[in-house]
Amino acid sequence: MGNIKRWQRTVRRRKTEDRSQKSDICTLSSVLCLGVLAIVPAAWAAMPGARVPPLSRGQAPPLRRQGNPRIGYVYPAGGQQGATFQVVIGGQYLDGVSNVYVSGAGIQATVLEHNKPLTQREFTLLREKLKELQQKRLAATARLPDGQGNSNKAGEQEGAQDSTTPQWTAEDEQMLAEIKKKLANPPNRQANPVIAETVTIQVTIAPDVEPGERELRLGTPSGLSNPLVFCIGQLAEFSEKEQKGSTTPALGSRPAGSLVGAGSAPAQPEPVMSITLPAIVNGQILPGDVDRFRFEARKGQQLVVAASARELIPYLADAVPGWFQATLALYDANGNEVAYADDYRFHPDPVLFYEVAQDGEYVLEIKDAIYRGREDFVYRIALGELPFVTSIFPRTNCRSGPNSPRI
Repeated sequence: MGNIKRWQRTVRRRKTEDRSQKSDICTLSSVLCLGVLAIVPAAWAAMPGARVPPLSRGQAPPLRRQGNPRIGYVYPAGGQQGATFQVVIGGQYLDGVSNVYVSGAGIQATVLEHNKPLTQREFTLLREKLKELQQKRLAATARLPDGQGNSNKAGEQEGAQDSTTPQWTAEDEQMLAEIKKKLANPPNRQANPVIAETVTIQVTIAPDVEPGERELRLGTPSGLSNPLVFCIGQLAEFSEKEQKGSTTPALGSRPAGSLVGAGSAPAQPEPVMSITLPAIVNGQILPGDVDRFRFEARKGQQLVVAASARELIPYLADAVPGWFQATLALYDANGNEVAYADDYRFHPDPVLFYEVAQDGEYVLEIKDAIYRGREDFVYRIALGELPFVTSIFPRTNCRSGPNSPRI
């Protein structure tokens, strides 16, 4: 019995010694790590050519360099052969933008203007500068002679004060006008930073350029932006003029087949743009927005209405869901819905087919499926008696012999 107790005491003593040794090893490792962390920065700073700027207490580390340029939308997202027009591009990190690159030949584009929203600090500083300039102009105009100001002092007093009176110059007037122009666009705290900056470019398309899709990029000192689709067409182009701040009544509560909800007083909608067929229609959908286009059609015409939305911008990273889900509806002159589409087979963009039943005016309507919207909800609609390929069979062709596919 005594041997067992001695053996147990020996085991406990050895366990205690092992724990003590492990604790010493951990303490030594911690000391070594702290020593390395203290020595390495000093050794790095001592190396030739290495510069580590010291940071005082409370000083923030230097900011990282500006991110890579990114563009979120191009509007309008295309144009007609032989046309010259302006395009607005929304994006981020576009400081110093100077070049526009469009794939393929026959398209020239130049940068006209870069507009970057003010920060709250920049806005405050500009307001203070504006106040200083206004006070300076007031003091300068107060020294004008009778008929132009309030000055009517004696000659000797005027001579004594002319040296201290501020002079209002043409440069001051120009600076005042520039500050007022900048302050006319105050910071928007709800703006999406990904598309807050805008670049206006002028595009010239050669008359003989090949139609189809191209890629458009912007060039800045930081590099090239991501590409976005830019289309070249042959039909007449119409661009919807978006009215900022105007709202179109939501039609979610209206009964099917009615352009304006029955049983309620019709609100004042946006003006309906008139177009002639065949045509390409460009537009943007803002929150709660519904765009409508009026055209004349004859009985027997077989209309094809093909929208491009996700084809232009397939994915919006900060939208829920992450894309513009366009829907198309066609109304006759009495406001009855005669056709509707929100997709085409496995293609997410809607395509609408309709054989005109009678002569008259028709209205085409496009909106987001759940009435979302913002500047990068961009669309293009091809409208008219246009060719449209629905299927091809077979999808392959043997090199050993001729084949006749059915389209």
